[in-house]
Amino acid sequence: MTKPQPVRRLAARLAHDVGKYVARTAHNVGEADWTAALAAMLCRDLYALPGGRASAVFAAGAEPLEAAIGPQPELASARDFLARIDALESAVRQGEPPALAQAARLALDVERVLRELVRRLPEDTP
Repeated sequence: MTKPQPVRRLAARLAHDVGKYVARTAHNVGEADWTAALAAMLCRDLYALPGGRASAVFAAGAEPLEAAIGPQPELASARDFLARIDALESAVRQGEPPALAQAARLALDVERVLRELVRRLPEDTP
């Protein structure tokens, strides 16, 4: 008999490696004006995480999780939010305030749905 995948740990790692880091700047901006420094920070959070762009890091982390438990609505939502963030890349990199604000909101949504998935999954068994 094979040992079950530690699905909650996989989900928690995804929430950390993507959710936490993609929303880092978004949490700290609020309604503040988007300075060049803040825009650059957001770009790093969205498009230059240590493992690559957030959507790629998500895809790599979601794959073993979906293999273990199948498609999940939270993963589908996060994937959609990240695709929308990727579509905004040019405007975000150009520092357009509406695109920056929208990307920040989407980043917070990514974090929210990934944390919801972790809360919904049962504790892993040793």
